[in-house]
Amino acid sequence: MKRPAAHGTPGAATFVASEYTVWKQTYSSKSACYDDLGCGKFCRGHAARAVKSSGKVTFLRCRLRSSKPPCHWSAMIRVASDDSVELLQLDDPKFAEHNSKSVLQGKRGWEDFQERKTVSKLLTDCATSRPQRALRSARLLDVGPVKKVQLKQVQKLKENLVKKVYGCREIGQLREAINKRKALPAARDRGYFCYSSVSTDGKKNKVAMVATTRLLQERWVNQPSCVASMDGGFKFNLLGWPLHVLGHVNEAGQFGLCALGLSSNLEQKTVQSMLEGFRDSTARVTRSNTRKKLAMSDAEAAYRKSLREVFGASNLMCYFHVKQACKDYIVKHGHGSAEQRNEIWDLVSDDIDVLRGAQTLADFQSRCAAIKAQWDAGIVSERTAWLDKGKEERNFPEYFARQWGTQVPDWYIGASNAAIAPSTNNAAEACIKNTRLDAGNVVAGIGEIVAFLLSQVEAVSRNNFDAAAARVTPRPVWRRAAAFSTHIGTQLVRKVEQDGQAWYVCSPREDPSDEDVGARKVLSTVSATALVKAFCAQRQGKCCKTLNPKPQTPNPNP
Repeated sequence: MKRPAAHGTPGAATFVASEYTVWKQTYSSKSACYDDLGCGKFCRGHAARAVKSSGKVTFLRCRLRSSKPPCHWSAMIRVASDDSVELLQLDDPKFAEHNSKSVLQGKRGWEDFQERKTVSKLLTDCATSRPQRALRSARLLDVGPVKKVQLKQVQKLKENLVKKVYGCREIGQLREAINKRKALPAARDRGYFCYSSVSTDGKKNKVAMVATTRLLQERWVNQPSCVASMDGGFKFNLLGWPLHVLGHVNEAGQFGLCALGLSSNLEQKTVQSMLEGFRDSTARVTRSNTRKKLAMSDAEAAYRKSLREVFGASNLMCYFHVKQACKDYIVKHGHGSAEQRNEIWDLVSDDIDVLRGAQTLADFQSRCAAIKAQWDAGIVSERTAWLDKGKEERNFPEYFARQWGTQVPDWYIGASNAAIAPSTNNAAEACIKNTRLDAGNVVAGIGEIVAFLLSQVEAVSRNNFDAAAARVTPRPVWRRAAAFSTHIGTQLVRKVEQDGQAWYVCSPREDPSDEDVGARKVLSTVSATALVKAFCAQRQGKCCKTLNPKPQTPNPNP
């Protein structure tokens, strides 16, 4: 059925292009104009709708034109030869502004399209890219604050925004952009993609890429003793795609970035394929062995298993994450006030420090069993007990023994097999933070994503990194060591031979803060021998009675 013309309708705007003489705005394209005016968007309030199109001219009306009272807003868009769009209106105030008294219509969409535009702008800003933060910022605006928006609406809007940028129609562009930089460049500091995979699985796009340079690959193989380190962050873009940093830490504790990765998920299969691509490419470029002895990461299973399988490294767990997870558990499930929960944490934290001092796995397991029994018999188990969804009782000792005693136990000192290794993964986390800041944490186009990863690894290549840098010992430590050496062989520091190993033993400190060995009590040969036997038995996971309840840990002869 043909739509009747607007001529003759009282108070209605006409469909005569020559009557629209008031210029309002120019847009780069028709889609940009529609996005700004609300065409095609779910909205229960004032928004533009295309009602008639003739050639390069389209007439717009407010969607509330049939409301009571009606909104007479009207406009016309005209497409120029360069595809730019002009927005024109009638020379009549009645058709220039929306009627604020019009009643909302429909059950779906936003009440106010202007509020939608405000939130959309905040979602593309680095400081407010997350929905919850964007909504809070929108409600606190001085001019035009958002009042009628719920968090679910903001989350849905974010999803629509990222689909617009990373939809299926962009996958071909992404593959094309990556293929342009996959070849091995002649310059050692020129970035390229040593691995990439772009595919579509049903409705989901699976993307993975690794950017590096020849110089960074050479750094990876130059010092096999460096501890491999890997971490990832989910705040790199609005899609939530994780950004991965792969590098190594020298003995001085400095982190050297070797590759940047971006993937559409954090599945173990995806991460392992990325590391295998980096390993194979590095082996071809450098013609060297890419294996590492140790690999530091957090408890993320995808990182731990991939580093172990690809580089043959023994896993090390970040000690900071262990204590942070334990504290979060007590804060969440602990009983009583904040002061009472802090009291439990102080007690537990000291015991965890004792566990970290284990020299062998048997020693670690023995300490875990003893401390768990102590927690179960004390107040820790009672004050952290709670019921899960299956009505089973849970508590902190059970959680700690399962998570940090069995599943991820490699955070004690002896896990590095006497090699110099970092105790935390903070260096890789700092690299994630700096990379996120450099990227701006905003929605970017396909070309911008590819260009950023390449430019970032090129910038890192220009920075100096000494993989063989030695650990620096502070001068006060050397002075204390020199003073300590004068007591070796005296009654203060006894030398005891046990199982072919020389041990140096002193009396335990009476004051926990006192580090001066010269101020401690003298130690007899019998007591020193008993302390060494107890310590060696403890290393083997055996229980042994000692003359002192808290013996000082002996120092092995280097």
